Amino acid sequence: MDIFPSNVEAKGVNSRAKVVGLAHEVPVKIKDWQGRLDFTVMEMNDFDMILGQDFLNGNKTIIAPFCNEVMLIGKSQTWTLPTHKQRKEVKV
Repeated sequence: MDIFPSNVEAKGVNSRAKVVGLAHEVPVKIKDWQGRLDFTVMEMNDFDMILGQDFLNGNKTIIAPFCNEVMLIGKSQTWTLPTHKQRKEVKV
């Protein structure tokens, strides 16, 4: 995977995310779904990968937070992808 320098900035909540660069047309397989995605490559501790607005808007997706899933609707098949929720700690 080639990573190209970028002047993109990322703002994290309660954490810092240093942008390393951009990677284009990276082959990705999540469960049974596979495709090519563009990534903003960042140093971060919380997640391995975050699917952003470009991915969600560019694919027919249904977000179902009540069952921790994202559904991708293709021409002849629907894929259900697991999600990961990060719980917020509330201090009283």
